[in-house]
Amino acid sequence: MPRPPNSEWSHPTSGNIPHRELDKAVGEYWAKRSIPLRPDRRDQFMRYNLGAGDKAPLFPSPPWFNMDIEPGENIQETVDLRESLGSMNDAELVMISHYLEHLPYLDAHHFLVRVKEKMQNKAAIVIVGPDCEKANAMYQAGDPAMTPELWHAVHKHGEIPATGSCGDVHAWNCNTKKVLSLLSSAGYSDAKEISFTLLGKAGIPVVNPSSWQTVCVARR
Repeated sequence: MPRPPNSEWSHPTSGNIPHRELDKAVGEYWAKRSIPLRPDRRDQFMRYNLGAGDKAPLFPSPPWFNMDIEPGENIQETVDLRESLGSMNDAELVMISHYLEHLPYLDAHHFLVRVKEKMQNKAAIVIVGPDCEKANAMYQAGDPAMTPELWHAVHKHGEIPATGSCGDVHAWNCNTKKVLSLLSSAGYSDAKEISFTLLGKAGIPVVNPSSWQTVCVARR
């Protein structure tokens, strides 16, 4: 039997309710639960940004601990996340932005399982990535923001190298449904899609709020 939704977290996802009303309603949940460093552990990192890349400078350290396969500005640990989660442990909040789609789909599942093992109970995970269904809708509607070049970049393309950086290669056509499915199959609870507005209200850096993306959240 599927787990009943937590009424405190759940919110309407369809109907005639304006999007801003949804933001306000769910924003109250996050506002009360912004995740600070615990007073007794201010010397330890508890927010992890996995696959941070060149966006790491936007995630100040502390409280963020930025990890990537390549060294760079504000990268605290260099590690191939496909092989190891390095020193990550006891995380209260995990950010994974535009990384999952670079892993084969089954590998993405196993990766999320490994991440979950390094999180505190009830900790939050945030996944940002492309949504090919949204990109398709924008392209078909003639939205000038969705150029042919961007449409191709968003979708599956290229071959994933066995070692080293995955670069810009996408292993599968990512969308909201698939990300939520990955979270559920990996054992997370309360998986939902939220807006970038709500992400910002939660005190999490918003790198690029383009509408062809998805933001999915869940709890351990």
